[in-house]
Amino acid sequence: MTAIVRLTFDNKVPLIMGDLMLSGPKKGGITTLIMPTVEKAQGIFSTDFDKIPYELHQKIAVLGDNLIIGWSGDHLNATEVIRDLYAENKVAPVTKSTLEDYFQSLPEHIWYERDGVGFLGFVKDTKGITEFGYRHTTLKTKHLGKVGFLGTGTDDLENLVRKFPNIPYPKMGNPNPLQLAVSFALGLTGNLLALELATHRSLQNFYGGGYEIASLIGGKFEKVSNVTYLFWAAEVSDTGVRISQLPMHVMSFWYQGDILTIRSIYFSDPTRNVSTYQANFAIRPMHRMVSGEELAALQIPDLNQKFLCNYFLMTSPSNGIEIYSRVDHAPAGEGSIRMAEEHDKVIISVKHEFIESVLREIFRDHDTRK
Repeated sequence: MTAIVRLTFDNKVPLIMGDLMLSGPKKGGITTLIMPTVEKAQGIFSTDFDKIPYELHQKIAVLGDNLIIGWSGDHLNATEVIRDLYAENKVAPVTKSTLEDYFQSLPEHIWYERDGVGFLGFVKDTKGITEFGYRHTTLKTKHLGKVGFLGTGTDDLENLVRKFPNIPYPKMGNPNPLQLAVSFALGLTGNLLALELATHRSLQNFYGGGYEIASLIGGKFEKVSNVTYLFWAAEVSDTGVRISQLPMHVMSFWYQGDILTIRSIYFSDPTRNVSTYQANFAIRPMHRMVSGEELAALQIPDLNQKFLCNYFLMTSPSNGIEIYSRVDHAPAGEGSIRMAEEHDKVIISVKHEFIESVLREIFRDHDTRK
C-alpha cells in the first residue's frame, strides 16, 4: 500500500522518499509480478492474502522545479490530483497558499472513495521552501524537522528515522550538506531493501519493491539517479567476521528522463562469481502518459553507477540480523567494485582492500558494543 517519508535533513536539506509497489484485490487474470528484490514473488503471498502486488509505479512526482509530492491510497484518485497540479503549475507556479486552496477545493470522494488518498511534499515559492501534508502522520525531531509519513510502511520508516544520527556517510573528502542528506536517504532505502530481501515482511505489508529519493538539487527539485545497491551476507562472532564472496543481489537505478529504469541481478549460486538471473523494469511517472515507443527506446541501466551502496546483512548469535551500510561516491566505473557483461551473464570483481576495510569496520563496531 505505501511507504512515504518526508523530512528536512539537518534542518537544511528537504528530502522525500517513496516505494514503488502497487497492490490490489485478487482478480481473474491478474498475477503477482516479478519484483526487483524477489525473483518468485508468488510464493510470498499465500491463499490467506486477499491482495497481491500487481504493478510498480512511481509514488513521488516532480511537478516542476518548485513542487514535489508523494502520495498514498487510491491510485486513480491520486493520479487525478497530481495531473491537475502539474497542469496548474505549468500555467502559473504553485505557491503554499494556492496549494492549500487547491486541496481544500477537492471533492470529498477524492479523500474517502475506495482507499482514499494522502499527500506529502515540499513547495518552493518567494517565501522559501515549505513542507505540506494531507491525511498523514508526523514525528517532531531535533535534526530532521517535522517528519511526515504515509502508508503501511509508516512504523518501519519511523523506527529507521529514530536511529538518526547513525547514518552511513559518503567515503569522500569534505561532503557538502546535500551529499550527506543523500547518503542518509540511501542508508534508509538500503536498509529497507535489505530487510525486504531477508524477510519479505515489507512486501507482505504491501510496500517496497524499490524506492525513489528526491531533494533540492541545484536549486530545483530532482530525483536522485545513478545508484547501484549491492547486498551481501555476513556472519559476526567473537573471533571475527565472514563476508560472502559475492553479493546476494545487485540493483541499478537510473532515470531516463522521468522514467525510472531498474536492473536487478540475482546471484543464487554462492560458488560462482557470475549472475544466475536478471530482470529489467521501467517504472512510469504519475503526471503524464508514457507511450509504447518511449518504453521501447529505453536502454538497459549500467550496473556501475556513481553511487555505490553496499549493505551487509549480518547475523550473530546474540543480535539476530543487523545491517551494516557503506555508501561510496565516485565516477561511474571507478569504485572498488566492478561489474562486467559477458554474454547474458554479469561477472563481478571486488578489490581486496575494500573487503578488508569492511571487515575491520564491522568487527570494530561489533567489538565496541560488547
